Amino acid sequence: MKKAVALFTALAIAVSAFGFGAGAADTNTPSANTEVQTVSEQAAKNFYDVSSSYWGRTAINWCVDQGLFGGTTNTMFSPEQEMTRAMFITVIGRKAKVDKGQYNGLLTFTDVKRDDYFSPYLQWANKYGITKSIEDGNKFKPNQPITRLEMIDVLYRYAKACGNDMSADGTKFYNFKDYTKVPFNSYDVMMWATDKGIINGNSAGELNPKGTSSRAEIAQMLYNSRNAFSKTT
Repeated sequence: MKKAVALFTALAIAVSAFGFGAGAADTNTPSANTEVQTVSEQAAKNFYDVSSSYWGRTAINWCVDQGLFGGTTNTMFSPEQEMTRAMFITVIGRKAKVDKGQYNGLLTFTDVKRDDYFSPYLQWANKYGITKSIEDGNKFKPNQPITRLEMIDVLYRYAKACGNDMSADGTKFYNFKDYTKVPFNSYDVMMWATDKGIINGNSAGELNPKGTSSRAEIAQMLYNSRNAFSKTT
């Protein structure tokens, strides 16, 4: 009985966290654009683990207001928790306002089921080549934590598919001491992200492309990206 209760609780937390969709890093934010920028303080008031002085509070409020993702429970946001590939694709799908009813077919990925909560968003992303760089043959590895570079690559492909301005001069990118850790064929992706102020380095001032990001850091990067998206569909 105890095991059943524990399993039910774990499933409830997963649905709550992603059914709605460390340290003060990537905190520089650009000015607002034509996208709705309303940030409600009511959002974070529901989360006891997001204090009024928490560095990512504004970004978390914005993401919750936009319906990108919510708490892991009704009272917790779990800002330091990692985000998986499936979770991030769900967030991007919600940002694009994907109509899940149009994507209820089967995927070729052997590790994704038709009724998985993220399946419609993955079908959409796969159709437009948004997940191309993180697909591994016939596997998507949905439960694998998404790396910072993978996340930026997905965001880049999504922005490009929407017809946004993808120009970048690379000046900011080459100022990071670990820029050489970025694969050469991904330079344009990271140049765009740094030029647009989406990613500003972790607490050590590094891009850390192979590292993972917390929910709060991803919320901040999404908040930072709003100037890069004059078009979201």
